[in-house]
Amino acid sequence: IEEKVKQGEYATMREFVVEAVRRYLESEKFREYRLAELDREIEIGVQSAERGEFIDGDEFFAKLMRKSAARRRQKGA
Repeated sequence: IEEKVKQGEYATMREFVVEAVRRYLESEKFREYRLAELDREIEIGVQSAERGEFIDGDEFFAKLMRKSAARRRQKGA
């Protein structure tokens, strides 16, 4: 902390600590948001499965691999 203050990145140690706490709280909020988003996506998948709307895993991964290969070819072109 002292080094950051000496380098002029922060005016005081308190300013450094306040910024560190702010960043921590911000990252926690983002983490909570992502977890809630994941929960929503899982619920959508569960509801689809309950309706019998399944995608064959082998078929899905084969399609994913084809898309990935096509993107790599486009980037190389």
